Amino acid sequence: MTRVLALLISAQAAARLVIKSRFKDTARVLGRMYDGIQYRGYGQEIVETLAEYAGVPVWNGLTNEFHPTQLLADLLTMQEHLPGKTFNEMTLVYAGDARNNMGNSMLEAAALTGLDLRLVAPKACWPEAALVTECRAPGTAKWRGYYADGRCSQRS
Repeated sequence: MTRVLALLISAQAAARLVIKSRFKDTARVLGRMYDGIQYRGYGQEIVETLAEYAGVPVWNGLTNEFHPTQLLADLLTMQEHLPGKTFNEMTLVYAGDARNNMGNSMLEAAALTGLDLRLVAPKACWPEAALVTECRAPGTAKWRGYYADGRCSQRS
């Protein structure tokens, strides 16, 4: 049996690590101690620094900007409930604040899988335009943003 040693770093623990030592060095040491690291906290830059310097797989359990592990679970659930369908044949509708980590992660998931994503939110709650543009690049997501009153607006 193979055993994998993984470490979960919470936001509070990351704050102490960043204050007490140079974080790049800490990432290198943790990478020597563990087979994988999950970061669940505030800043996206912390999980990216871990991934760059740890030398082991690092996954984002949650940051202010993204929540990809939740989307992986959501995509798996969609596959389980729609057997035989590809993501290109599925539509995901999300109503709510689309500028948060879930909205951002849905955009990226749609771009990677070809999922038809419909975000329904007031314009003030739309994702950042730069992320929308990146995720709408040729060959990626079919994305439509909707105003709260239902009027569709193709944003670039």
